[in-house]
Amino acid sequence: MKNFKYMNVDEFILSHETISSLFVRSAFRKGISNIFSQLLKHAEGDDLYYIPTHSKWKTYRDAFDALLEKGATLVADRDQLNINRMLDHTIPKDAELYVICDSESHQRILEEV
Repeated sequence: MKNFKYMNVDEFILSHETISSLFVRSAFRKGISNIFSQLLKHAEGDDLYYIPTHSKWKTYRDAFDALLEKGATLVADRDQLNINRMLDHTIPKDAELYVICDSESHQRILEEV
């Protein structure tokens, strides 16, 4: 831990918590482990990407609709995974938006922002 603090690492993924959650979820829904695996190691297809906000986007709905047209699905602002229930909320200045899409769509979005 001391070495991590020295290197200014302030976020950790606790493997025992992650594995426990995955075990429980996969026991109730077959195939869910494939989704976790895809997001964690990006074997092929879509992945989770950070995108900066665009000055034209005032609400999450603006961002959601614009990104969907580009082939990306807005899924989170930082650790808030409830974007679909916040669509009419104003996007804060310090937003950190995350989408799920392929790398080509991500590149196109970055070129426009």
